[in-house]
This record gives sequence, structure tokens and C-alpha cells, in this order.
Amino acid sequence: MLIGLGIHRFRVDKITQKYPYVEAAVTHFPDEPLPLSANPLLTQLKNTATDLLRQITPAAGTVQRSSPIMRLESYISRADRGDAGQLADLCVVAFEGKWNERLLILSITDVKERVEKVLEILTRQLGILQVSKKVNQNVSNKLTKQQRECIYPFRFANERFYLRQQLNAIKEELGGKDGDSGNEDDDVAELQKRIEAAKPPPEIMEIAKRELARLRRVPQASAEHNVIRTYVEVLADIPWSKSTTDDLDIGRARKQFDSDHYGLETVKKRLLEYLAVLKLKRSIGQRQLPAPPAPPSTADAENKAVVPASKSSPSNPDPPTPNAQVKDLVAKVENRDRAPILLLVGPPGTGKTSLAKSIASALGRKFHRISLGGIRDEAEIRGHRRTYVASLPGLIVQGLRKVGVNNPVFLLDEIDKIGMNNYHGDPSAAMLEVLDPEQNHTFNDHYVGSPIDLSKILFIATANSLYTIHDALLDRMEIIELPGYTFDEKLHIAKEHLIPKQLGSNALDNEHLEMDDKTTLRIITGYTREAGVRGLERRIGAVCRYKAVQYAEKKEQGKEPEYNPRVTIADLEEILGVNDNLKLGLTID
Repeated sequence: MLIGLGIHRFRVDKITQKYPYVEAAVTHFPDEPLPLSANPLLTQLKNTATDLLRQITPAAGTVQRSSPIMRLESYISRADRGDAGQLADLCVVAFEGKWNERLLILSITDVKERVEKVLEILTRQLGILQVSKKVNQNVSNKLTKQQRECIYPFRFANERFYLRQQLNAIKEELGGKDGDSGNEDDDVAELQKRIEAAKPPPEIMEIAKRELARLRRVPQASAEHNVIRTYVEVLADIPWSKSTTDDLDIGRARKQFDSDHYGLETVKKRLLEYLAVLKLKRSIGQRQLPAPPAPPSTADAENKAVVPASKSSPSNPDPPTPNAQVKDLVAKVENRDRAPILLLVGPPGTGKTSLAKSIASALGRKFHRISLGGIRDEAEIRGHRRTYVASLPGLIVQGLRKVGVNNPVFLLDEIDKIGMNNYHGDPSAAMLEVLDPEQNHTFNDHYVGSPIDLSKILFIATANSLYTIHDALLDRMEIIELPGYTFDEKLHIAKEHLIPKQLGSNALDNEHLEMDDKTTLRIITGYTREAGVRGLERRIGAVCRYKAVQYAEKKEQGKEPEYNPRVTIADLEEILGVNDNLKLGLTID
């Protein structure tokens, strides 16, 4: 028996004495000889242990006979069925099994089960060693004589080379090709597919291919790897050629505008004009598309065949093909489809933002809102240059990535509150290129570094005042003023939109609130002094909450039939307090 082997296993059942020494009642589990039927299992364990020992030790000629390695090999070869349990215990320790695996083997009392588990552990370790040896052999074969000679003078450079060769060899072992396999290269291939699916312009495609080639060369652990990858992902996410089909049904658009907003006739008129003109342009373009060429007749083919070569003048170029004519005509029609830049100016609460959403819905386009209030950095519009740490594209490009199409409706909210010139640049000046129909087809984002076509985007800006907007920026937009609502318009909006909305927000139904026009008009004239309807909506919400409390109390008391849903003018003072007109000494009814 080898020194250090245990005799047999036992379990402590009870501690019988602690002082002056510990005594315990134990149950012994002596190792029984391995059954004769499991003799092949023992042979397989011995062969695997011998192979593993030879993989991790030097050649036999360089090892002394008295060394522990030779004694271990001798013990493995001499072990029989009676030594199977001890052989399994020795192998799991000698070949550095994991700690949890050692504990597992220690807890197994059945010899056959223990041998099977140790054989599984040794087989796994032998496979790992064989793959590692094969990887090292592949790396060694790829090292040239000069690189072997320079290993020591240029230690760090050659270590990196050696590690790269090891990585390639491991990828080969996983089933890929040298230098183009593994998860990293699968990600690069996926990025390349995304770029090709986006169908960018040729110059963008060249940039993307160049960056992908760099991405393959840069180590994944390098910080530059993430910078390049993020840049290529941005290029792949920009919708260069993907767009939605416009719904140019003017009648449907008119109905939607009327159902979403009461009044605002000037804005609706201008938007319907834009839809009508766009529809006519599309129809003209379709009428001007040339018909496909008819197949040549037999006589024409014969005449063409007998024309002498001297008749064709080399100085006269061939006429453009029908496909080229179609492309030129389509390009001209698309250039004429440049959307107007609308600026909705009006007091707060007049429906400027919701009107922009209705426009996007009527056109069948995607909608994206960009809040410009408080922006003081020019890079927020044009993007940060890639030389800066954590650089990102500007708000325009980020919006395009989010909507996924190149012809959405962009709402530039609160453009009058954009920051002025400072040491970060002038954001208002950066907006000039975005909102100029003559320039925005070649908008230059600093992060992307190549022109982006914004001419298909319908920009709608909102402002409360014109005085704080840059004159040059104001000149590029078409101003549409939204005046405040009249009392009659507010009454209609309250009945059709605000009251149903607040009933739903406060878990009430139509039968839980009854309020006639006179009561609603008293709220408008006595409790709101604004051009919009936000204050009116808050007052109506207060009335709904008051009735919600009454209804909940009656329901708790089981007196739901006694609940009175009606709200009168006399109730308003209790619900909303003294009206503003009485505070100011006015009498407006």
C-alpha cells in the first residue's frame, strides 16, 4: 500500500466523549472487492490513468525508477479487483481533481459506482490535455525560425503573437477556419450582414467594409474594438433605404384632423394642401414613367443587322437606356417631394404636440419627438466626433435609428427654448442645416462622418414665442400661428375630449357624472384664464375626483342608488373654490 492512503471509510454517528480526548460511535464502510463482472471497468480505469500519467510527465527515459511517478505507475499496473476502491481514491487526488469532485468521491461507499465516477473525471481530463497538446503543436508549427529565435529578446511582442496563434488554433479546434471563426468572428459576420441589408450609399459601404476589416484585426479586449464595433452598429442601424408608404387619402386625413382637434382650421388647411400637392407629384411621376420597350420585330432585326459600321458615329453617344431614364425621373420626383418645415407657434396647451402626432397618423408615418428645450451643446444636434471618449451621434441620427425609416415625422419640440451661442457652440446654428430644404439632403453628423439624407423627413417644430428664435433659423421655417381657443371651442373640446378622458383616468363611467353645458361653461369662464385647455383639463379632473369620492363612499355603505351623479353650478364653489372672476371683481357668464 502507498503511504498516505486511507484504510476505509466511516461515518460518525455520535460523539461519546470530548475530554481529555474525543471518542465517537462510528459506522465503518470497508471497501469490498470489485465484482468479477466489473473487471472490464477496472481495466479501462487503469488504461486511462496510465495514459493520463504519460501525458503530463516527461519521457520514461528521463525519469528515475525510484521517483514517485514510477511508483504510481507501478501501483496502477499491479492493482486488482481488491484494490479498485483505493485506486479510484488515489487517482482523483493524484491527478488534481476539483475539490467538489474529491468530496463527491469521498462520499461514495459503493466501489463500482466510485470507479465509474473517477473514470468519467479522468476521461474528461485526458480529453482536455489532448486538445491542449494539439493546440500547442499547431502554434509551434506556425512559428517561423526567426520568430523562435526572437522569443526571448522581444518577450512581450512575441507573447502577444503566441497568444494570437493559440487563439486561432483554439478556434480551429472548435470547428472554424483560421482567423475567421469563433464568437467574435460570428459577430463580425453578423454585422456585415446587417450593413448589407441596410443598403447604404456606396461611400458608406466602403467605410463600413474598412471598419469591419479593422475590427477583425483589433483584439477583442482592446478599447478600440468596442469603439469600432459601436460605430459599425450605428451605420447598420441608420435606415438608409427603408421607408414607409405614405397614405395620401385626403378625405381620410381631413376626418382624422377633425376628430382629433376642434378648430385650428389654418393648420388643417396647410397640411391638407401639403398632402394634395404630394399626391399630385406622385401621380405626375407615375404618368411620366416610360413604358417598357417592345420586343424588336423580325424586319427591324434584319435592318439592324445590315447597317454598315461606318454609319455609326463614334462621336455621338448612345441614348440612355429606359432603366436609366426611369432612375433619373424617379430621382427628380423624389427631389420635388421635399417636405415643408412647419413651425407651430402658440400659447401652451393649444395642442401643438398632439397635432403633430395626428399628422403622422394621417400620413401613415412613424412619429418621433425631440425635445430641444435647454440644449446648449452643438454636438447634441450634430453628434460628437469619434476622437472623444464615449462619443455618440446627434439627436437626429439617434431618432432615425429609433424609428427605423428614413421618412418619419420629427417633432422638434420647444425650439424657441434652445440654447444660444456659448463655448460649446451654437445649437441654433447647427439646426440651420437640419431645417434647410436646400441643404438637409447632405446633412453631416460628426460621428457618422458622411452625408445623411434628411430631405424625406417631415419636420414640425413648436414654439411659444418667435422672439427667442434665431432670425436665420426662423427664415427657414413656415410659420403657422395657433391662437388661443374661444369659449365655444373650449366647450366643444371639453365635451368631446377632456371629460371622457378624465372619466377614464378616474375609473368612472358616463353615468357617474352628469354636467350640462352651463356648468362646463362656468368652469371655463370662471376657473380658467388661459389660451389653451390644460388648466381646464385639471379643473375637470378635480370635479371627477370629487364625484369619485362620493361614489366610493356610497358604495362602501351599500347605498349606490342614493348616489347623485349630477354636478350643478352651485356645486362648483364647493368643489373648486371661489372662482377667479369673483376674486378679481369680474362678472363673466
